This record gives sequence, structure tokens and C-alpha cells, in this order.
Amino acid sequence: MDMNILVLDDAPMNVALLCHLLSKIEHCKPVSFLAPEAALAWCEEQIPDVVMVDFMMPGMDGVEFIRRFRCIYGCQDIPILMITANDEVQLRYQALDVGANDFLIKPIDKIEFLARTKNMLALRKNQRFLQDRAAWLDEEVRKATAEIRERERETYSGCLKRQIRVIPKRVPISFAWPIIRGLSRSSWVCPRQISN
Repeated sequence: MDMNILVLDDAPMNVALLCHLLSKIEHCKPVSFLAPEAALAWCEEQIPDVVMVDFMMPGMDGVEFIRRFRCIYGCQDIPILMITANDEVQLRYQALDVGANDFLIKPIDKIEFLARTKNMLALRKNQRFLQDRAAWLDEEVRKATAEIRERERETYSGCLKRQIRVIPKRVPISFAWPIIRGLSRSSWVCPRQISN
């Protein structure tokens, strides 16, 4: 199963470098964008497995992109790796606050990049496994509930048929009434008594 990795950077050379590095990871399919708006529009239709976003971009920076990305349905838990040349602590706090999961400082170290990306992919695989498992369990509970309801319906129907068969043909309705209702002898009430 291929994992879609969204790569967003306004510099085509950086995008080419990241996509080249991602090609070294099995079952990894990079989807690259130069403009944040185009990336967000794509995310409305497709949910990526991992997002790699540059911090410094014209118009919308990486922090704003993450904020908007997290508002898209189904994208609340997607792992995000922010790539930046800025080592400012305040920037990291902002990015973490809006939903970034990890950081890489430019220039990118190939070994660190691959290790962090593989960690993010493993996290996403586990998320998907848990989601699939939860959906499967939900379906199993629904099936079991439907089965139990059907058995209860059959049991109730069978009991009712047996009770009706027990009533002799020539018994007055006042004596048959408790049998139909399933009441004990001590709680017999004749329909005539009810109407009086």
C-alpha cells in the first residue's frame, strides 16, 4: 500500500530534492506543490499520510498552512514535518501549537531526513491500523446486535405460537385470556372484569 506524502515548498529545487530523497523509501509516493493554496485544495479531496511543509513561503507561511490544514476533515491527526532554515525557539512553539509533529533544519541531513520520515510513516500506519480495526469492530458489533434482535424476535414469535396452541378450542375467552397474556393463575383477570 502506497503512502502519499505531501511536499510543500515554494522553491522547486527544494521540492525536487525532497522528492528524490522520498523515492528511496519503499511504498512512498510524493505529491508535491509549490503553492499552499493548491496543496490545501488537494487535501480537501485526498488525505495525505504525511505532510512536509516549508516555513518560509510568500503569502501563507508554514504555520498558517498547518492551521488551515488541521481544519480539514480527516486531517486532524496526520503527521506533519516542518522544514525550516530558522532555528528560532518561538517559531517552533508556534508550529507545535498549531499541530506540527516534528522539525527538520535546513540544510537537510539525508540520514536524519530518512529516519524522521520513516518514523512519521510508522506513526501513520499505526493510526490507519487502529482506524481500520475500530471500523471492523463497529461492524462486528452491528452484526451481532442484529443477530440477537432476530433471535429474540424468533423466540418471542415461537413462544406466542406455543401459548396459542395450548388454548383448547372450546374454552371460553375469559379462561383463555390469562394464557394469551402469559399471566400466572393468581393474576387472572377476566376481560369482563376489566370492562366492568
